Amino acid sequence: LFQNEEKEMRASELVIANKELIFQYEEKEKRANELNIANKELIYQQQEKEKRDNELKIANKELIFQNEEKEKRADELIIATIEMEFQNEKKEVERLENEKKLVRAQQLGKMGSWEFDFLTNIMKVSEEGGRIYGFHDNQDNLSADSWKNIVHPKDLENALAAIGNSKLNKEETASHNYRILNRDGSTKYIYAESKCELDSSGNVIGLYGIMQDVTETKIGELDRNRITNDLIHRNKDLEQFTYFVSHNLRLPIANVMGIAKALQSVRLNPEREVKLKEYLASSALELDLVIRDLNHILVVRGDFAVEKEIIVFEDLLKEVKQGIGSLLTENEIQIKAVFEEIVSIKTVKRYLYSIFYNLVSNSIKYRQPETPLMIEITSKRKDNTIELSFKDNGLGIDLVRNGDHVFGLYKRFHLHVEGKGMGLYMVKEQVEALGGHISLTSEVGIGTEFKIEFHKNL
Repeated sequence: LFQNEEKEMRASELVIANKELIFQYEEKEKRANELNIANKELIYQQQEKEKRDNELKIANKELIFQNEEKEKRADELIIATIEMEFQNEKKEVERLENEKKLVRAQQLGKMGSWEFDFLTNIMKVSEEGGRIYGFHDNQDNLSADSWKNIVHPKDLENALAAIGNSKLNKEETASHNYRILNRDGSTKYIYAESKCELDSSGNVIGLYGIMQDVTETKIGELDRNRITNDLIHRNKDLEQFTYFVSHNLRLPIANVMGIAKALQSVRLNPEREVKLKEYLASSALELDLVIRDLNHILVVRGDFAVEKEIIVFEDLLKEVKQGIGSLLTENEIQIKAVFEEIVSIKTVKRYLYSIFYNLVSNSIKYRQPETPLMIEITSKRKDNTIELSFKDNGLGIDLVRNGDHVFGLYKRFHLHVEGKGMGLYMVKEQVEALGGHISLTSEVGIGTEFKIEFHKNL
């Protein structure tokens, strides 16, 4: 019984051992399967690793290629940069050279450029424009008020009107002429062209254009007009001179010839002979006076090589007063002279002395008997000319009746005063011989004013 139990127990243990063995076998198979799976995973990972290594190699090759391309592009960029810098330097040199050429061209043509901004009221001018306007400090910006101060007062209204019309009408191109005043008081003539600058909405925001100094051309034009007018006056003077020669010489010569013929008569009695000789002497004297006057005129007209000198008006007037002498002391005469704007002129002294002397003495001769005589003499700067004014409160001249004959030879308008009518004629001759022009305004019972204009470069 004990052995049977032992056998049964051993059989049970054997069953359990078998079961355990089966379990372990199953576990082994399971582990073997897991190991197979792990091996497959490991193989897969190894394959992936090899794949990644291949991709990495490819990527490295790509990176090396890209780096090589980058280095190539960098080299190309450096070359391009150097080329660009060279081109920029070349363009800058060309720009500077073009600017120099433009400046030289503007200088030769006396032409500058400008821009005006209506928003800032600032005008920008080129280098030559600054020179035209008379800047000496390289100023290139000009305010509207500063520009107005430069423009000649008589031209400012028209210049502003031209700008206003351009702005209002949005003119494509506009042009106008005006004068400017230099710092030394001289005048320049300016020709300007302008165009409107528009914003995106079509509103005018500024002007730009060119300006040209046309002073030489304008002065040349004025000189040509003056020469033309002088020729017209000279022709009239020549006609008058021809009349003078033909009439004023003819009468005394005819008298001399007639008397000489009468003196040759065999039946001439002594008393008649004495009378004829007296007439002959009188006619000869009259002929001599006419020839002397003729000589004075010819001297003035033909004396072009007389040396000029600086004449101070105040000193010249003192000499004239000394020359007049007794006329000033014997009469109640006041001479008021103002030579503040222009104190001197370079010209022929004896001509200018004669002009002063004749005009002052003329005022004294034709003063109003009951009124103290006042003579005012002034000098002024007027554009490019010097103006001398001789004004009195004398008898005056009826210009309606006698205006065309005031400066005529042997023309007299107040017969109660001694004279030949040579004074004003000689004044006109001498003024014109000096390149000037004389005019007058007068009113009977009020007085007379003579104005003489000389060019500043005389």
